[in-house]
Amino acid sequence: MASKLVRRNLLFAPQKRTLKSSALRSSIPWLRKSTPSLNWGYNGSECDPEDWPNEYQCGNCQSPIDIDLSKVTYSSELTPLEYSYPDKFKYMVNDGKNIRIHWRGETALSGGPLKGTYELVQLHFHWGSAVGKGAEHLVNGESVEGEAHLVHWNPKYGSIREALNHQDGCAVVGVFLKEAKTDAESPLSPILKRFPTLSKFNEKYTFENDVFNVGDLIPKGSEFICYDGGLTTPPLTECVQWIVNLEPLVVSKEEMDVFRSLEGSFGHNFIDNFRPCQPVGNRVVSSSFEPEK
Repeated sequence: MASKLVRRNLLFAPQKRTLKSSALRSSIPWLRKSTPSLNWGYNGSECDPEDWPNEYQCGNCQSPIDIDLSKVTYSSELTPLEYSYPDKFKYMVNDGKNIRIHWRGETALSGGPLKGTYELVQLHFHWGSAVGKGAEHLVNGESVEGEAHLVHWNPKYGSIREALNHQDGCAVVGVFLKEAKTDAESPLSPILKRFPTLSKFNEKYTFENDVFNVGDLIPKGSEFICYDGGLTTPPLTECVQWIVNLEPLVVSKEEMDVFRSLEGSFGHNFIDNFRPCQPVGNRVVSSSFEPEK
């Protein structure tokens, strides 16, 4: 187990970093149809992350968190993740804060801490301007260059809007993006080449013959941690069961540079677009592995 802990720690480079219901549709990009009324964002926006708690109702189960591997609690009830995603997807859109990818067809996620089957809503990313920062979650105080979020909802609630009112309403699978010296293309390659075309707010790219299997982003057999948290962007609703994989997806510098280049065309929201870690408090962070004490 000691060797596994060392291997987990080596995956990360040191990094230090210290709504109201009426605003629901305007604040959540995947529910929004028009320009947001609250101009939250990053890096000098009208409402940066440090201002969000003043604008939105935040509880004690906020996300992201710094995952202290010495304090996680092993749970034998956590089962391996099972998922089914079609390799055909619907469209990508520039929502003014990020680029989201939406799917068509049936999707399914189960296992881990989930009771029942969840459906995929969308995929988006957070990334940094340099090596050693960009992911939203930290592990033992350390970061990597990016983090993919596969956002799912619980269909037992009938609608995404209703699911947001429940702690088990959403499930987000987090996958770290680790920059490395490699010439091999990652599973992200088919969509990265389309990113630069979406330079305007609400601009869409509709897929026709493109093939991209989001399941390939999730490292097979990866150890993971789980905790109850919230959305990492406004309105910060505490409705998420988080599943964070500890094994990262390895990407090349060239691929990470595609993310970093978006700031030039899209603006300051498209770089260092991660929220600082929030207090864990009394929450239990469960693990699929026995922690090293």
